[in-house]
Amino acid sequence: MNERRRERLTAFLQEAIGEFFLRECAFDNGVFASVQFVDLNEVASRAMISVSVFPDEARDKVADILKTRENEATHFVRQKLDNKYTPAIRFFVK
Repeated sequence: MNERRRERLTAFLQEAIGEFFLRECAFDNGVFASVQFVDLNEVASRAMISVSVFPDEARDKVADILKTRENEATHFVRQKLDNKYTPAIRFFVK
């Protein structure tokens, strides 16, 4: 994949997943989750999304929520991405 295209896709995914958190994920009050970085594999078929959670005590609960919503996140991105292929989303909570 072209390096410039890869950078643009990475930036797009970071923004789209942030929007997914705001619109689709119901975290408890006072819990904040943010995208740290996006790591695409060579052919952009998988996107590893590293997520930071504040406060640390909510990390396990947020990880469970995100693990169950990976397919929904992929579908959310697919709707926004004007591309034939959409990378499968996988979350990793730090």
